[in-house]
Amino acid sequence: MFQKLRKNNNTLWWQKCCSKGIYLTDVCVPSRCSNSTIQLCCVQKFLQARYRCCNNESQNVMRPTDSFSKCCYENFVDTEMKKNAEERKWKAREEKEGERGRGENQDTCCPLSATKRYWPLTAELCLPNVSVNLTEIKIEAKISDSEQIVVNLDEDRSWDYKCTYGTSVMQFIYLPDTDKF
Repeated sequence: MFQKLRKNNNTLWWQKCCSKGIYLTDVCVPSRCSNSTIQLCCVQKFLQARYRCCNNESQNVMRPTDSFSKCCYENFVDTEMKKNAEERKWKAREEKEGERGRGENQDTCCPLSATKRYWPLTAELCLPNVSVNLTEIKIEAKISDSEQIVVNLDEDRSWDYKCTYGTSVMQFIYLPDTDKF
């Protein structure tokens, strides 16, 4: 898989990227992402969540369920909630023991505030039998004054696949308790 980057002299170049899962770009790591890449990184994280659930054997159930959508939610949103809960435990422990120095354990490239906002808008796309044509989507993000990334989903078709599991039964959208939002 390759990604297209636009350099300061406006030339295009391709960069080889990752080999497992769905990786639209390599900027979604704490050392490279920024506020301007949040949308791009959240798109990638959402597609990765769906991909994980599509390839999760436990989704091969034979009764109507919301388990696939819940799997997506847990991989897209709830992972951050769990990380934050874990971080709160560590902070409480540090205060009790007087320790310092543990940093935030939150995904800074696609933070909880963004995933919570995006989930109600995208939940219906995270079902095993839903197929969405993303070929017209182009996501641009400025990385620095001299570097801009352009992800054209018509060129990178890693998102275009069929789910292995969860397709044989009726699936419902998982919407968590509103107090989590």
